[in-house]
Amino acid sequence: MRKLLIKNGLLIDQSNGFHQTPRDILIQDGIIVAIKEKIEDPEAEHFDVQGKWISPGWIDIHVHNRQLEVPGYPTVDPIGVETGVTTVIEAGTVSVSDLAEFAEESRRSQTRYYGLLSAHSIYGKEKRLSQEVDEIDPSAYQEALKQYPGLIIGVKVTASARRSGYKGYGVTKMARKIAELTGLNVTLHIGAMPPDPNGVLEFLEKGDVVTHVFNGKSATLFQPDGTPKDPAARARRRGVLFDVGHGMDSFSAPVFDRVYRRGFYPDLISTDVRITNVDGPAYSLPVVLSKIMNLGMPLEEVLCCVHEQCSSCLSSGRVRRAASIVQGRSDRF
Repeated sequence: MRKLLIKNGLLIDQSNGFHQTPRDILIQDGIIVAIKEKIEDPEAEHFDVQGKWISPGWIDIHVHNRQLEVPGYPTVDPIGVETGVTTVIEAGTVSVSDLAEFAEESRRSQTRYYGLLSAHSIYGKEKRLSQEVDEIDPSAYQEALKQYPGLIIGVKVTASARRSGYKGYGVTKMARKIAELTGLNVTLHIGAMPPDPNGVLEFLEKGDVVTHVFNGKSATLFQPDGTPKDPAARARRRGVLFDVGHGMDSFSAPVFDRVYRRGFYPDLISTDVRITNVDGPAYSLPVVLSKIMNLGMPLEEVLCCVHEQCSSCLSSGRVRRAASIVQGRSDRF
């Protein structure tokens, strides 16, 4: 039995009423067994984090560790637990035909590793986007999920000129059909037209996610002053979740600033990190969170965007929280 006693931390967990609240935390065999103002246990290994923040483990809902262009890490841990992120979601770089391979990758990782299935094709690797919309069989997704229960938590569609063009409308509709059949949610990537992001957004329902919301592209969900256009306003009222999805060129600080000042805040913050942007500009989830904080979003609200209780696209109980030590914010851009 191993005990770890974290002393003098500032606990942030809005769902349980902790707002930078001084607390000691006792962990036994990897499980939090006590959270109190003061805990003494001479048998425990002490770790004094005076003045530092402690939060539930972070969730990055959008990564591409197994991207097609170049190989990623042997496990997802370098962009997962090694950066304080206890859970990551492989966003669409998983297909029905390579679920066995992905399941093995998940098993090898210390980070909790789940996936969003590509809605473009049931085939993996180089054939991922090869199928026509009317050739995609939604029942294939249903059968695949029965074989690997709990591994997949949604479907992903990339609706932008480079990846799907005008086919993006049909693929998004197909993704919603697959989601309804399987009980999963849809994550929608938006980018350059076609398709118009304001058009495909209309297919999303409560609990679905739209990512790359604050990009600087001409096809935008917002007016020049940052006011949301009608489709975005309607989607938010329906319960659609809006995600940062930083990526390589999918986040614009001026756009975020204008939109944030108009009171349209992100529900989720993710990196879209991959081997080609892990050395910049995305870096890691801590760095992306720091950017958002430096643009004016308060610490507790930023952390709420990467905690399970705020990520309703994740199935309850499927992703468990754990303690994560935060050393302070970074100014590294």
